[in-house]
Amino acid sequence: MFQIRLYTTIEHSSDKSAIKQYSGCHSGAAIRAHKKDHDSNSLTINNVVARSAHNHLWLILVSAVYVLASWYVVAHTPQAHFDTSLNSLIWIGVAAPLSIGLLLSVCFRVVVIQHPPRPLRHLWTEARALIDKQQIASGLLVLFLLSPMIFYFSQIKSLIPYLNPQDWDTTFARLDTWIAGGRHPYEYLDALLNWPWLYRLLSHFYHDLWVVVCFGVIAHVAFATRESFEKSRFLLSYFLCWILIGSVFAIAFNSGGPIFFHDYTSLGTYDPLVAQLRRLAGSDETGAYGLAQMLAGFRSPIVAPPPGMGISAMPSMHVSMAFLVFLHFRKKTRFARVLVTLFAGMIFVLSVALGWHYVVDGLAAILLTTGIWWLAGWMVRSQPVRY
Repeated sequence: MFQIRLYTTIEHSSDKSAIKQYSGCHSGAAIRAHKKDHDSNSLTINNVVARSAHNHLWLILVSAVYVLASWYVVAHTPQAHFDTSLNSLIWIGVAAPLSIGLLLSVCFRVVVIQHPPRPLRHLWTEARALIDKQQIASGLLVLFLLSPMIFYFSQIKSLIPYLNPQDWDTTFARLDTWIAGGRHPYEYLDALLNWPWLYRLLSHFYHDLWVVVCFGVIAHVAFATRESFEKSRFLLSYFLCWILIGSVFAIAFNSGGPIFFHDYTSLGTYDPLVAQLRRLAGSDETGAYGLAQMLAGFRSPIVAPPPGMGISAMPSMHVSMAFLVFLHFRKKTRFARVLVTLFAGMIFVLSVALGWHYVVDGLAAILLTTGIWWLAGWMVRSQPVRY
């Protein structure tokens, strides 16, 4: 209680004697952290915006190039549904998970990881710490860049079959069989799909929890962490994964995945898996099979599906995002490392068990995400972060 009051007093005071008193009662790391907070809150709005732009210059450039290139592709593709009103929906669709994810991530960190004796008081302290000009500016910059990026990502995803009609499904199916020793990988995971209640639970884990984590983590990093090399590296990697893995490589290796194998190839290789998913789903339209039926209903040989309703298996964005979260948090705490390892592993396994991806989709996503992680590190080092 004494430390909280002392910190509050110093935060709103320029009295040098108070700073000396703070220095005498706290470690060097705490003093440096306080100095960063004090310097950040004393900056003008223009200085804060300029510093955020400098720290995330690569992020701005990468996003601008992607948006302009995607705009050109969409504008010159006859099948495109270029509905600008969707942009407002994307703002809502991104801002809502970001806000919810930020709240959940702060609560989880305080209550579960830090586990203080007085959680509510500690939560209040954490909430006050979020009121930092520099962190708010960085968060708003990320939100501003993320919205058009997701908007054009959804446009490009719906156009993949028209940008590259070549289908890779049979090739990936053969690779999967070779990796699994002559069997289909999903056959080893039948135990996960024996009961309808478990199927529904795992479907929600794969779809709903992934969305919360995917947007919650970037909200936490953008709004609730100080400027640092790790922060800039994660944000740049996050955007590059969506751009390179979700668009560039997805176009180059157009495929539908096991659950759409018959639709893409007219072959019945994965019909037993689809029949099992149909049996487990019953009348439930919220699981993997129900979502697949909805996406399949949008397929048309003439007009592309609405933005965001496209089909793409290789590489797996679910696995990519889960592995990126693992890369960022693996060195934080032992508990965080175990948690993100389990999360990434479950996403990989469920991507195969639920029929969305081949094993090679997940392996390719891991390799590409690792490469992007190191590329982003090199790019951020070339543009030093200003604290």
